[in-house]
Formats: sequence, C-alpha cells, structure tokens
Amino acid sequence: MKLNLPLKKIKRNLNRDSYSKVLVVRLPCNPIFPIGPVYLADHIHKIFPEIQQQFIDLAIVPSENVSIQLRRKIDQFRPQLIIFSWRDIQIYAPVDGRSGNPLQNSFEVFYSKNIFKKMRGAWGGLKLIFSHYEEINRNTFLVKMGLRRAQKYNKTAKAILGGGAVSVFYEQLGKLLPKGTIVSVGEGENLIEKVIKGVSLTDERCYVAGEKPRDKLIHEQPSGTIKTACNYSYIKSIWPEFDWYIEGGDYYVGVQTKRGCPHNCCFCVYTVVEGKKVRVNPVDEVIKEMKQLYNIGVRGF
Repeated sequence: MKLNLPLKKIKRNLNRDSYSKVLVVRLPCNPIFPIGPVYLADHIHKIFPEIQQQFIDLAIVPSENVSIQLRRKIDQFRPQLIIFSWRDIQIYAPVDGRSGNPLQNSFEVFYSKNIFKKMRGAWGGLKLIFSHYEEINRNTFLVKMGLRRAQKYNKTAKAILGGGAVSVFYEQLGKLLPKGTIVSVGEGENLIEKVIKGVSLTDERCYVAGEKPRDKLIHEQPSGTIKTACNYSYIKSIWPEFDWYIEGGDYYVGVQTKRGCPHNCCFCVYTVVEGKKVRVNPVDEVIKEMKQLYNIGVRGF
C-alpha cells in the first residue's frame, strides 16, 4: 500500500553556531554590583541549563591586572561566546568621580578670580578628558583582545557588547569594535537568546559592527521579557569572587522591581534605554530574590 503523505518542511538554521560555553565579562568601571550582567547570566541558565557559563567582574580587579585576568579566564574556560557589559563612560557628571570632580573643575575655570585655582581647574579638566579617552581605548582593547583570544581556541567564537554606555554611544563605539561584534542597545535577554538559538536578529535593538545601525535605533521600544527571581546559588557557582561585594560591608546589591519610565528627565537616559512603558516585575518574584540575597549576607538593598 502506497501512502502519499505531505512532508512538512522543518526550518532549521544549518549555519547555526554551537555555544556550549558562554563567558560573561563586566568591563572595568566603578565597583558597583553588576546586576545587569548577573541577570543576563541567570536568564541564559534558565533558558539553556545545559550551557556552561563563567562570570568575571573586571571592576574589582586592579587596573594593571585586567588584561592578565581576562586572558587567563579565557585560556582556562575557552568560551564560544563572550558577552561584554560596559556600564558607563564618564566624561562629565556633577559628582566626584574616578577622575576627580568635574563640576568643581568647571566652576574654578569659569568663575574663580584666583588664577591658581583657574589653572588647577583647567588641569583637572584636562585629566578628565585624558581619562575619558584612556577608558574607551582600554575597554575596546579588552573586547578585541578577548575575542581574538577566544578565537584562538574556537575559530567561530563571537562577542556581544552591551550595557548602559553602549546603549548611549552605540554609533560611536561600533566603529572601534572588531567586525562581526553584535552591539546590543538596551536590555539584552531576548537578543542573547536569539543569538544562541541561531535565529534572525532583525527585530532586536542591535546591529553588527562593520554595518550601519538602523536610524533612531535607540528610540525603538524594547521587546521585553518576563522577569523571575534571579537564582543566586547558580550565580555564586559561576562567579568565584561574588562575595567581594558582600564582605566589603558598604556595598548595596540592587534588585530590579521594574523596567521602563514614562518621564523625560533631561539628565536620565532610562526612558530611551528601557523604553517609556513601565513593566513591573511580579511582587512575589522580587521578594523571593531579596530573601535569597538576605540569606547569603546582603543587608544593603
């Protein structure tokens, strides 16, 4: 008996890369608990529990050792995908930052009647500008070096770069990155999920370094994701230095209760980075996350 059954076509991406090892890297910045990349690692584990992950926070590494530590981690782990998180680019903020106090420098230059204070302010401003470009060169070097190192072991290794600094300066930074680097704007959970699955990134807020980004990419609304309590037992297992922030005593660990903001404050970028729609995380999941952190010693939220 002959059966003429219709054959259903199964769409597969035969060129899909295999990512069995993912390294999450927080690039150097002020040592603030890296909640963004932690949430990304947690999301990857929930969707792809079979994937091995490692986490390294270069913000807590002495500046002269960041390249050595990153190189060592890549040599040991040999990842197929590296996710770099770049939190901020400091050039001007009315606070005492890593390179001095820019507001004080400005006031001394423009308003002080004392020539020596004017000179001090000008020198402080020059140091700030030098520090700004030095930071950009250092972090882009780490991305290039890290990807090159990973491709030494896996020729198809890829890099994704995201974070607050990238979301704001994505057009400028894209020109400084290795071709093929995926530049993420805003939140990255859905983007990373698609990269690992090997499906199209057309609908995501991202572009590939070496190509031109879509016009007004930053103003596109994020696709959003359902947020559940972060599994900090897992995070501790992939991040050996996790307790650095707990043992410090004066650090706070953030817990996201929502994403998005409907306001348009002139000093804030969250409206464009996270979108105008407020997406509130489930209360029970927020409480569950805080309980985990409390049980491992966190007292500052």
